[in-house]
Amino acid sequence: FYCFGNYDRDRYARFDHHGDFFHPIGSLLGGYYKYNYGKDCGIKKYDISIVSQYKIQPLSIVQEDDEMMRISMDKTDSFLSKYITKYGLRAAVLLRKNDKYWGGYEHHKKFYGDSVEYIYNDNTNMSTYRGMDESEIIISLYSTATIEAFGWGKKILHCDFTASNQYNDYDPMIMFSEPNYEAFERRLNELIQEPYEDYRERTREYASYLMNNDTDCPPHKYIRQKIEGFL
Repeated sequence: FYCFGNYDRDRYARFDHHGDFFHPIGSLLGGYYKYNYGKDCGIKKYDISIVSQYKIQPLSIVQEDDEMMRISMDKTDSFLSKYITKYGLRAAVLLRKNDKYWGGYEHHKKFYGDSVEYIYNDNTNMSTYRGMDESEIIISLYSTATIEAFGWGKKILHCDFTASNQYNDYDPMIMFSEPNYEAFERRLNELIQEPYEDYRERTREYASYLMNNDTDCPPHKYIRQKIEGFL
C-alpha cells in the first residue's frame, strides 16, 4: 500500500484495516510537481494563500455535515479577510476549478473583494501546488494539498470551527479551532513571526509522519523501481 506517511498506516490499523506492506512515500502528484517545477519556484509572491474547498451543491442534497463545513469555511474567510486587510498582506485564493462560477470565485469575492488574487485551477501548470509553493503560509479547512505542502516544510494552518473531529484529527500544532477573531489573529501573528528554522525544527518529525517527502527518491521513481523489481 503506497501511502502519504505512517499516519495513514496508523489510521488503517485504528479502523481495523490491514495491509501486508505499507510504503509511506508521500504524494505522487505533489512529487511530480516538485520534481518538474518546484526547483524553479524560489520567489515568495504571497504572505498567505487559501486553498479553497468551496463546492456548489443543489440545496436538496446538502447534508448537515456539509452545512457544518460551509459555516466553518465562511468563518475562516471572514477572519482572514479582516486579518489580510488589517496588515496589508499579499494573499491569494487558490480556486478549485477553472471556472468563475463553479470554482467559487463569486463566493470568495463576497469576503475578500479585491484584497486578494484569485487563481483559477490549472491542472496542466499545477496551479494549486505552485500557489502554495509561492506562499509563506497556507490555510484551509482540511485540504490534503495543505498537508502535502506541510511535508515540503511549509507553514500551514487548518482552521476547523465545526467542534468535531470529523474533518481533522491532527495535532494542535497545525490546527486552530477557537471561533474568536482575536485568538485567530494572535495565532497567525505567532506563525508569521516564528523563524522558519525554528518552525522546521518544531514540526519536522510530525510533517514527515503525515506526508513523507524524499527529494532523492520522489514517489513516481519509487513506485517505478518497485514495479520494475516485480517484473
